[in-house]
Amino acid sequence: MAKKIIFFALGLMALVLLGCAIKEQIKSEPLYENMTPQPPIKQPVVIEKEKTIENITPEQPKNIMPPFQNFVPKEMKFWVQGALIQPGMTEADFIPIKQHSIKEYGGSFGPYTKEFIEKWGNLIKTKLCAKSTTMKEVAKPHCQQVSTFFDKGYLSFALGLDYDEYIGWTALKNYEAFYTIYLGDKKIGESPHAYIRTTAEN
Repeated sequence: MAKKIIFFALGLMALVLLGCAIKEQIKSEPLYENMTPQPPIKQPVVIEKEKTIENITPEQPKNIMPPFQNFVPKEMKFWVQGALIQPGMTEADFIPIKQHSIKEYGGSFGPYTKEFIEKWGNLIKTKLCAKSTTMKEVAKPHCQQVSTFFDKGYLSFALGLDYDEYIGWTALKNYEAFYTIYLGDKKIGESPHAYIRTTAEN
């Protein structure tokens, strides 16, 4: 009888231990039945465009300076007192300007396109010059920079000086006047020369 009780007790203990082990296992396992399944995240599909000769656009060079010849004007005109100065003018063809008269000078050179001047026009400098004809051997030109404006394909300037004002801020009575244009420090053009004599008032 005692043996049956012992076996019964051992069997009961085994059942209790087995039940505890099963309970612990159930606690450690996730409860998938209580979770709401989420749809998988879709990754964007990137389709690379096939490279062909037709769809490849070559990179355009930026701010590359045009050839020097593009800046050199094909035509240069110069006016003094409203008279157009012709190439090859000599002292015998001088223009008289009275001592107390306003001296008027104007120039125009080109042609250029509007797009060219908008992008590169700031590189072109214009100087109006005067050189004495009294002492030609030692005379040096006296120059001053003048502002230009773009009109109808040409860069132009106009300057009026009072009787006591002079080109290059140097008083000259008899002189030759002309203008030069520069690309940076390099001269790219020079206008015809005008010979001018200051005359007394009547």
